Amino acid sequence: MSLPPNPHRIYYEQGMDPDAPWTITRAQPVASLVAEGVMLGFSCSRPAPAVMCGRVLTLHAGAASSDIALCRIGEAAREALEGHAGLADGAGPLPEETLQNPRRLALLEREPWRDRLERLPRSALVGTARLVACYRIANAMPVEGGSKVYADVSDWARRRAVGVWQDYDGRVVVTAGDWSRGRWAWWFDTPVAFRGPGVREVLGFPNLWHRDRGMALRASEAQRASDKQFYDAAVDAQEGSF
Repeated sequence: MSLPPNPHRIYYEQGMDPDAPWTITRAQPVASLVAEGVMLGFSCSRPAPAVMCGRVLTLHAGAASSDIALCRIGEAAREALEGHAGLADGAGPLPEETLQNPRRLALLEREPWRDRLERLPRSALVGTARLVACYRIANAMPVEGGSKVYADVSDWARRRAVGVWQDYDGRVVVTAGDWSRGRWAWWFDTPVAFRGPGVREVLGFPNLWHRDRGMALRASEAQRASDKQFYDAAVDAQEGSF
C-alpha cells in the first residue's frame, strides 16, 4: 500500500490507518467555533499523532460543558457566540431543563452568549477541519481578540511537534478552552460546518476516535438497551397476568 503525500516528512505511526475517518471530541463552544472557522484550533492534553497531520478530522461536540469550561470562554469568544451568523444558523432549541428553570432563563437574557452556547448541538458531529500543525504550549499571552499561543521550543517538544508548527507559533486565538502551559495546541485549516440534517446526533468518545467504529458501537449499545427494555416490559406484563 502506498503512503499518502508526506510534504513535512512526517513519520507515520504503526497501527494507525491515515485514511480512516477519525473524529475528535471537544466541549462546546470549542467544537462549533473551530467548525465555523472562528477559532483556528484547540488544545489537548496529548500531542496529535503524526499520522493525523494533513488529514481531515470530523469535529464532534461533547455531551456537556462543565462550569470550569464556562470560566474558560474569553470575551472575544463570547462576542462570537452572540454575533456570529454561522453559530446562529447552527443553534437549536434550548434544553428542556433550561426552559423549566426561571433563574437560568433570566441569566440567559442578561448574557446572550450563554443562550447561544446552550443552543449549540451536543453529542453531535458538527463539522470537519484539516489538521495542519501541533506543538506543545509554552505560554498563552492575553491580547486583544484572544490570546497569543507560543510554542515550547525545547528539543523534547520540537521532536514531538508535527506539521509546519513554526508557522503557528504566536498565533492569536479566540480564547475558549484550556490553553495552559504543557498542553498541546492543535491547528486546523479548511473548516466546514454542518447545517441542518448534516448535524448527526451521536454519543461520542473522549478525544480521538474512529468515527465508523464508534458509531457502530453506539448503535449496538442502543440496540442492547432497547432489547433489555423490551425484555423487562415483557417480564412485567407476564408477572402482572398472574
